[in-house]
This record gives sequence, structure tokens and C-alpha cells, in this order.
Amino acid sequence: MRKKIVILVILSLAIISNTLARAEEQIVSEIRMSIDRMDDNLQSPFAKAGLEMTVWNFYRARVALSPNKYETTNDFKQGFLKSYLVFKKRLWAGDFKRIKSKIGKSHLKEMEKLYNKNRTKYLGFIGSLAETPYFPPHYSSDLITESQTYFSLLLFDAQEGEWAKAKKFTYIFPFCD
Repeated sequence: MRKKIVILVILSLAIISNTLARAEEQIVSEIRMSIDRMDDNLQSPFAKAGLEMTVWNFYRARVALSPNKYETTNDFKQGFLKSYLVFKKRLWAGDFKRIKSKIGKSHLKEMEKLYNKNRTKYLGFIGSLAETPYFPPHYSSDLITESQTYFSLLLFDAQEGEWAKAKKFTYIFPFCD
């Protein structure tokens, strides 16, 4: 009887582990697809304004909820605002093909690694966004992740070290150190 229970527990753990691995692969695949669709997704001024608003609201929700307990500090707020201004300038300039051409496999691997490192905390935070007035329940986690992907990519290679600085100080959550 004990053997059967142990076998069932092991099988259950294997199934859960496999399901989680597939979920991670799916998210990494979605990040790559977001990058591939960047030109099409951000062609219209309406899409750019929507992305700008989503990134801004994500920041406001982070300050309101302060999941890491430092989002309410002036250092975080001022640092984010500097990154956000660079992001907006690059978003409206629209040279997405050039930006995409500079993103190598090592950069994507780093984004994947950082996403996976922050996944649990990030998904927990995404689940709490509905508690704020900034993200009504109809915002999907895919939409928010895609907006954070674009925010990250538009900071990449912007000004010297802008992406590295944003990554270090977690402005580009979940793609941060």
C-alpha cells in the first residue's frame, strides 16, 4: 500500500514538474513572439499610446503595492522616470527594426533567465494588480508581460548602459537582476 502511495506521489510530482516546465517554455516562446511582432504591434500611434499607458500604470501599481518594499523610495521613482523618458522617446521614434537587429541570442537568453528567476514573484504581483485602480481585471498577464518586454527592449542600447541600469534597479521587472 505504501509503495502505491509513493509511486502516486512521484507520478504526481513528475506531472506537476512537467506542466510547470511547459508553462515556462510557453512564456519564453511568447516573449520571442512579442519581439518578432514588435514592428507590427507598434505601428500605430494608438498602439504606442496604449503601450506607454500600460508601462506607466504598471509603474504606478508597483509604487502603490510596493511588492519589494523599495518602490516607494525617491531613488526608485526618479530612476524609473528617467528610464521611462528614454523609453517614450525611443517608442515614438519607432526604429524597431534597428533595435531588434541589435538584440542577440545572448540578450534573449538573459531575458529568459531573468524572467524565470523572477517568475513567481512577478506572477504573484500580476495577480494583485486588480487591487489597484490602475489595472482593471480585464488586463491579461500576457498583455502586461508583452508591455514589459517592449519597455525592456526599447531601453536596450538606448543610451550608454540604460538597459543595464534599468535591469539592475528593477525598473524593467520581471527582466531585472
